[in-house]
Amino acid sequence: MTRGGTIGFAPRAIVHHLIPAERMTRAYLRRKSFAYGVGSAFAGGRSHNRPDKLIRNAIRMAAAKLRGDAERALYHQLECANFLGYWRGRLLFR
Repeated sequence: MTRGGTIGFAPRAIVHHLIPAERMTRAYLRRKSFAYGVGSAFAGGRSHNRPDKLIRNAIRMAAAKLRGDAERALYHQLECANFLGYWRGRLLFR
């Protein structure tokens, strides 16, 4: 935005995103979550990625799978991927 420009907000705006099919797969989401973890390690700062988080998410993922809750199972799987990516990044950026 140029200096002196204005910005507005349209609360009833509808936005459509075209998302390619390859970005709608679990494998893509896992890679993205892992990469986000690596990026978080690179950025530095405080982290919530402690070993107890991995264990908690692994248990919650298994419980969700047993309940048949695929959405929550995927969520916790992505949290695990983020955790592993973070620690991979920490090792890379020592």
